[in-house]
Amino acid sequence: MSELGFLELARRHILVFDGGMGTLLQEMAASENLPPPRCPEEWALTHPVLVRRVHRDYLEAGAEVVETNTLGAAPHILHAFGLAERASLINETAARLARQEVDSFPGMEKKRFVAGSMGPGSRLPSLGQVSFAELAASYRVQAIGLLAGGVDALLVETVQDLLQAKAALWAIEEAFRHLGRRAPVLVQVTVDRRGRTLTGSDIPTILAALEPLPLAAIGLNCGEGPEALAEAVGILAEHCSKFVSLQPNAGLPRLVGEKTVYDLSPEAFAAQMASLCQGFGLNLVGGCCGTTPAHIRALAQAVAGIPPRMPQGKRLAALASGYHAQPIAVRPRPLLVGERTNAAGSRLFRTTVMEERWEEAVQLGLAQEREGAHLLDLSTATAERDEAADLGKLASLFNRQAHLPLMLDSTDPAAIEEGLRAVAGRAVINSAHLEDGGGKARQMIELARRYGAALVLLTIDEEGMAQT
Repeated sequence: MSELGFLELARRHILVFDGGMGTLLQEMAASENLPPPRCPEEWALTHPVLVRRVHRDYLEAGAEVVETNTLGAAPHILHAFGLAERASLINETAARLARQEVDSFPGMEKKRFVAGSMGPGSRLPSLGQVSFAELAASYRVQAIGLLAGGVDALLVETVQDLLQAKAALWAIEEAFRHLGRRAPVLVQVTVDRRGRTLTGSDIPTILAALEPLPLAAIGLNCGEGPEALAEAVGILAEHCSKFVSLQPNAGLPRLVGEKTVYDLSPEAFAAQMASLCQGFGLNLVGGCCGTTPAHIRALAQAVAGIPPRMPQGKRLAALASGYHAQPIAVRPRPLLVGERTNAAGSRLFRTTVMEERWEEAVQLGLAQEREGAHLLDLSTATAERDEAADLGKLASLFNRQAHLPLMLDSTDPAAIEEGLRAVAGRAVINSAHLEDGGGKARQMIELARRYGAALVLLTIDEEGMAQT
């Protein structure tokens, strides 16, 4: 199905996704006297009939979009099961199973789609547990496999760290280039009752980081039940310029004996979802952990006839650290840039970099945060050291500790990219100009596009500074 077809339908009515996958496979395993799946994603190869049955059950319940059984099928996640080398096969096979079920389902007067599920794994780049490069390489394999298997869209879901999402989106762009075709991309973040991710990003931060990227929808999934996410959904729906999606759990999980149970019945789940659709407006709805075909049947009936939300189309110009969004237009003006973390302008900062006293360097930036700066200029350019490595190192430390966005200050595109790969929020690139005829500017602008950064543009060309 074309991108236009998928997105056009979401403009006409609320599009219904499916619900949980892993719990249903466990129940099927018990009913078939099979051992519970050690790795549910492997069942695309070992038990394809059962995987197709889950897809069919959701289609019969009224789902218009089914998700592939690939939440944990990226190589960096499959490695724990000794299956990393089979990642490409698992993803392509899982996509084909969903595709076959959708294409053979009767009543095709109603369009149905397949979304390729790409989950987070357990290692978070913002905490230094895995590198951006490792994640990006892994997600590239997964994205290519899903697209080769025929998915209509890619869903980066259960995001706990915005830097992990950025690595997945970078990889997806690489997959599009490799295959020579595109598909809609959706991102769903998991937040707690306070509206924050595991790494501390709130909804304005999520929007600042993700909205500049070429996404069809931004939303929430997993976490808690619909009602507990109402405040976060309200902020998202009010300010998001794209489609908004919501796939929550059937309430919080509880352990009863040895079984995990979820408290929300299909009717209660559907009623809460319908209330959010009416109160805030949504475009894409479905379920996550604990939801079943019965939940999706009730949901499809409850939202039928509720008009979809109309995307705002205009986004707030903002920067962000991993924790805090900073509008670019401040009152009173101006936007204040802390310069004491610039090796060219601060002898003390330069010395800390030269001597690799990294925590002291970070403290110089945090002091400016306390003094009222809105963002921090970070430059590590010295003749004696590897600028790119130093900028990446310090950007990563600031990403964990600072509440102010970063202005990455360098004339070297390689250094800028190292910095961007360490920033969970939205940074500024300082700068792009035409001093060399525009070659370096094109590189900087492409980096801003790929990583969702803002740009400082200088009016300089081969003849010097603009006079008028």
